[in-house]
Amino acid sequence: MKRSMALTGLILAVGLNVGGAAPAQRPEAELHPGRLLEGIELTEAQLDGVRAWHQARRAARQEQREQRRAEREAIRAELAKDRPDAAKLHALVDAQQDRARAAAHDRIDAWLELHGMLTPEQRAQLAENLAEREKARPRRRWRGAP
Repeated sequence: MKRSMALTGLILAVGLNVGGAAPAQRPEAELHPGRLLEGIELTEAQLDGVRAWHQARRAARQEQREQRRAEREAIRAELAKDRPDAAKLHALVDAQQDRARAAAHDRIDAWLELHGMLTPEQRAQLAENLAEREKARPRRRWRGAP
């Protein structure tokens, strides 16, 4: 019973931590352009481009969710064994970190694509909208943070 509870606790702790820190869980939500584009007058061609951009991002997010789910399941399966392979677990965590890094680069590339669709005036308005949103959002404090 003790071993089972300890293993369950370990699986939960690892499952929660290897998925990434809380802000990394849903970074696409923080960078969603919908409300950020409010007040920016877009041409019909720009609207079509933004719609296509958003659909592509949605497909990418779904694929990333499925990858994260598979990674967590592989870790849980290994931890459920009587003798988990430490090297395999470390490799799984390394693969998670590589995927997370690639996803972050993908998000930035997507934002650069959106940025390229806008005129300089629209970019300035987008930057202003981002600054306003940052001011309105309360800062998160982490345990142990000063």
